[in-house]
Amino acid sequence: MTHKNSYNKWTEAELNSIVCDVPRIDWLTATTFDQVHFMSIRDEWMRWTVRSMTGGKSEQAKRRQYKGVEIGGVFFGIAEQNGVDHFMVVASGGLAHHFATIMRTWLAAMKVTRIDIQYTTSLMGNWDLNGDAEQMHRLSPATTTTTYVKRSVKGKYQTLYVGSRQSDKMVRVYQKDGIVDGGHEVKLGRWEIEFTGDLAPNVYSSVFADPENSAKVMGGILSTSYNKLEGRFGRLTFMGTFSPMLKYDTYKLRVMGKPSRTVEWLYEAVLPAIKSLCAEGSSEQAMVWLSNVAKVVGDVE
Repeated sequence: MTHKNSYNKWTEAELNSIVCDVPRIDWLTATTFDQVHFMSIRDEWMRWTVRSMTGGKSEQAKRRQYKGVEIGGVFFGIAEQNGVDHFMVVASGGLAHHFATIMRTWLAAMKVTRIDIQYTTSLMGNWDLNGDAEQMHRLSPATTTTTYVKRSVKGKYQTLYVGSRQSDKMVRVYQKDGIVDGGHEVKLGRWEIEFTGDLAPNVYSSVFADPENSAKVMGGILSTSYNKLEGRFGRLTFMGTFSPMLKYDTYKLRVMGKPSRTVEWLYEAVLPAIKSLCAEGSSEQAMVWLSNVAKVVGDVE
């Protein structure tokens, strides 16, 4: 996103506005021990807010043990880890998508420790998320034991959580009220995945490996998670809402995570694909394909 001219700058509210039917980043946390780089990304973001935002104020802020400053809605903080200064940047909501996109070159030198990707769409009627959670427990108790529903204090939204806080991936399904184009309040549904641990930096790198196709990459990640749940829970009240998200399903992406998951992916996806290719060609052609694969992994000069 390019900045507006000096007479028509972005407001923080505009940057945080809800965008429907397009995959977006909704949370980003990045850390580093490099103070010089941390100060550089902070100063660069400050310059961007001066050029492109109105009301992009700076104020003192704190997140957990990190103390620092919030600039144009993005938190920059410092804390001590084992006697060494550790630096953290946090952006959330719609602003996270803009920050991650604008500052992607600077963020590449930091460690992304959390990234949330979401797809929001308008919702007709209401879901029964409590009933859905109970049904998920009945259908698949071994894999959804941590499924639960949380409702906001003011009743503005409720969230179905699927997964564990100890895992590096959790799916959240929101039913919420939101303000969209024209200032109208509507009911919205959101499919969101939170990535942490080993997956977070790999997801971020994959999303911005080709910035022009970042929406397709995020859509591929979201639709893959949808497909996995749809096979077991397709009749739940919220599932049909997100079927338009499957338009991104043609873009498949493997995000490298733990070795065990990679081995599982190798046996379940890669080897069947190679077998299918071999079935379409001669045995000689099959050996050429396998030889090329070996070269990629470095087994053959």
